[in-house]
Amino acid sequence: MSQNREPQKRTFEAGIDDVRLDKCLAAALPDLTRSHIQKLIKSGHVTVNGCETSSARRLKSTDLITIEIPA
Repeated sequence: MSQNREPQKRTFEAGIDDVRLDKCLAAALPDLTRSHIQKLIKSGHVTVNGCETSSARRLKSTDLITIEIPA
């Protein structure tokens, strides 16, 4: 029996200045590895303030991060 899982989408504020995007997400989503997070960023599943970006982006505390984790 196969299960159809929905993609998960989460949006939150960075809450801290001058931290890399991938490190911020790794801290916020401990169930995902940093390498998995980096792949999601590279494939466009992560946006900051509505724009695609890189893992190394330095965040501002008010940046709005959206991540979609495919099923």
